[in-house]
Amino acid sequence: MIFHGGCIILLLTAITFVFADQAMDSNGVYVKVLGHSGKIMVGKKQNSSDDPNSVFIEFDEIKEKDSSGNEVGKSGATKHSFNTFASQSFSFTSLVDVEYQNISAKMFNFSASLTTVNAILVTSVYIFTEDGNITVANESTYIKAGNVKFNTEIKGWKFCGSPGVSCKQGQNDEQGVYIDFVIVIKGKGSASKSKKRVSDGEEYDLGGGAGVILSKKVKYDDKDWTNMSNGYPKMTTTGGKQIFTFRFEKFNSSALYDPTVTVGGSDVGNGGCVLSASSMFAFTMMSMLYLLFSLM
Repeated sequence: MIFHGGCIILLLTAITFVFADQAMDSNGVYVKVLGHSGKIMVGKKQNSSDDPNSVFIEFDEIKEKDSSGNEVGKSGATKHSFNTFASQSFSFTSLVDVEYQNISAKMFNFSASLTTVNAILVTSVYIFTEDGNITVANESTYIKAGNVKFNTEIKGWKFCGSPGVSCKQGQNDEQGVYIDFVIVIKGKGSASKSKKRVSDGEEYDLGGGAGVILSKKVKYDDKDWTNMSNGYPKMTTTGGKQIFTFRFEKFNSSALYDPTVTVGGSDVGNGGCVLSASSMFAFTMMSMLYLLFSLM
């Protein structure tokens, strides 16, 4: 995948913050965290009503499923689903100088404890300070200085039916085999498959110069990258919102995912800001931006 132009969303200089809704602007682009709603707004105006090309991003939910796709772990004190991330508490590290695949960058981490499933969600944010190539499995991305990559990993999730973990629906034992992670992205128009291919992943045009490139690769338990479950990642549209679902198979210790999102610019792969994340999710782009505000 090749992307040209600097990142217009997150830069290391010329950033200002306001703590009403918590807004950031850089080179004429505003990023606003909308209170504790779990949403962010990205646009060229501070108010979305003044910018028809604004993009809204929301990390919506994460749910454990059985082999039939039914949600499990809904009853009892130990919940295996999170219908919102807005109430999660995060801890942050300081901004440090690092190298990512031999490319210089600034990096910080943030994490959250998902206590009911004994899991930790860890996200590393890299702000690149020089150009270079990064590779995930057989997918290559050309990074420009100013681009931002998010690596997100979920560790220690205890699935229903694992040793010592009992989940029931009535008198029936439940077995968890998947985690579905859901992000909502709403752009200027309805999401559609991008006609301009720049990668081997799933590519969508969100309108107004925004786009998303979804990798098909997942890394489980620090082993080799493997393909996501058949039919995923999946995009659906409900009420004018584009809903992206990522499915992760049952793992022993961790799951890591790496999509790429472009926001702003003329079109995907040309002049946009590259935002990459490795998730299970992972937490969220909203949280990642919120985190950056907290560090500055």
